Amino acid sequence: MKKRIILSSVLAIALCSSLIAGSTFALFTDSTEVSVAVTAGKVDVEATLDGLLTYSMGEETATAGSFANGGTASFTSEKALVLDKVTPGDKVTFNVMIENNSNVSSSYRIKMTVLGGLAGGLVGRAGESYANTIPYTTTWSDLAIGEAITLPVSIELPKEAGNEYQGKSATVVITVEAVQGNAEGVAWIGDTYYESLDDAMQVAQDGDVIQLGYGDYALPDLQNRTLTFRGYGDGTVIDCTRVQNMSGSTLHLEELAIKGINQDYIGYQHASEVTYTDCTIYNRITLYADSVAFRGCTFMLSGDYIWTYGSDTVLFEDCDFIGANGKAILVYQESDTEVCNVTVESCRFTAYSKAYTSSGEWTAAIEIDSSLAPASVTVNNSVINDQYSALVRLKKGDSLSTPVTVDGSAIFFMQDNAGLKNAITNATSGSQILLPSGNFSLPSLASKDGVTIVGTGDTVIGGDTVATGFGSNFGKNSTFKNLRFEGTTNGVRYSYANGGVTVFENCTFAGDSMYGFHIDGAGDATFIFNNCTFEGFNAFAGTLESVTFNGCTFKNNGNYGHTNIWSVGNFNDCTFEAGTSVSSAGSGTIYFDGVEENYYHEYN
Repeated sequence: MKKRIILSSVLAIALCSSLIAGSTFALFTDSTEVSVAVTAGKVDVEATLDGLLTYSMGEETATAGSFANGGTASFTSEKALVLDKVTPGDKVTFNVMIENNSNVSSSYRIKMTVLGGLAGGLVGRAGESYANTIPYTTTWSDLAIGEAITLPVSIELPKEAGNEYQGKSATVVITVEAVQGNAEGVAWIGDTYYESLDDAMQVAQDGDVIQLGYGDYALPDLQNRTLTFRGYGDGTVIDCTRVQNMSGSTLHLEELAIKGINQDYIGYQHASEVTYTDCTIYNRITLYADSVAFRGCTFMLSGDYIWTYGSDTVLFEDCDFIGANGKAILVYQESDTEVCNVTVESCRFTAYSKAYTSSGEWTAAIEIDSSLAPASVTVNNSVINDQYSALVRLKKGDSLSTPVTVDGSAIFFMQDNAGLKNAITNATSGSQILLPSGNFSLPSLASKDGVTIVGTGDTVIGGDTVATGFGSNFGKNSTFKNLRFEGTTNGVRYSYANGGVTVFENCTFAGDSMYGFHIDGAGDATFIFNNCTFEGFNAFAGTLESVTFNGCTFKNNGNYGHTNIWSVGNFNDCTFEAGTSVSSAGSGTIYFDGVEENYYHEYN
């Protein structure tokens, strides 16, 4: 923040004299330099943690740092508190020791942030202030030169915490922020200082940069203006908890803390363009502007999400999404005349716990509701943690008019058989086709190369109304994930491979009375099955190059439990239930690794 500094110094005045002698004039001259020494004040606040006590169900535990059910709490050398294996009813208290080593008065505040799955359930108290959840930030308080205080802090997983927090852990980081004591909410335009944001707005011209000091602000409603508002990171808080009319304006928000609220329709309504650069956004905001861009931003979502409502074009670049309870971004636009275009570039999504939709589907980081308007979503170089089912999923609506693109691969979201057929027709190498729960009829993939089809685990190819779940040609280099191939008699039969490597992951092949999986022919193809389940008789043609089973389970469905290999078969770490068997036929060869022989009988 720009500071006003008053300097005092001694002014030396040199007196000159002149000598008049007759008709001549002589001028005595001299010069001198004055050095003014200036030492800036120093803000230096030291914080340490001590006084750790642990409680379980309201009772202090016998050993500090240990909870009744085996959990622990401990400080680390990085001045962080680690809570491990806590259970509902566990609580920790400790002191934050704050000492002002500055040579100027200071103001300070405490921030508690959490990394880990317990964050959504923890509650905390710092001094007399209280927050229902963490992350948590206290208000600013004064601290005199040389003053030292002790601030009591408590963190608890309440006894009401639900089962979703089982097996989670957390690291609670305590941050003490300090500023010079006379820092106030002030504003500058260029080198001109204004006592308030309102004063600055009275003279601000389009294109101006308004520098805001430490403090809390609310931007005024603006129409047809172009302005930049810049702050000092989390020290400059912008209240965005109401609907604001920004019609026709272009706003650039830089290095600010944007405080939203977990309600609908809160934000800068009808702006032409809003860009957020290096901002921290707390809770939900609704984007509204025609064009919105977030660059280098951190979203502290506290169980909520960002809503693209009202925006035609949205960019998230190099952003972190922390603490969503389910989706972090909801792509949704009510206008059916324009596509909602969303780009997510080099972003990171960290949810603290799994969440499920009302229909029981595990949520993804980015969810698309295309029920009212079409959407186009592009995602590159972005990652999720294990609390998400996927980067992107179709939450609601019909099949998208354009595929989602993830790292250059097209992903088709299909809701019905007509959409699936259309997706396969338009798919190219690298395309993914995502299917929801339900029954589908899979067309032939014979002419396709490198297409991936992904289900939910409850996605059935076939079903109890057809004899064979799949009875056509597998495409070259196809991949199938989380699918159940099922028929009244066969899971897969009368099928052919067309070369390359065909991969199945987490799939089930279930024939009620005959085949689980049957390949009649193949053109120099290799099949790989990872963590798949086979129910019924299985046969793999000699025209295959090889077939490999990794971590697969073979079951006897009451009629058949035999697997016949006519080519090269590799069984690695597989499980054979009672009544199952394996044999080679023709010139077939079988290799086993990590298989206990008493689980199956091999016929040769």
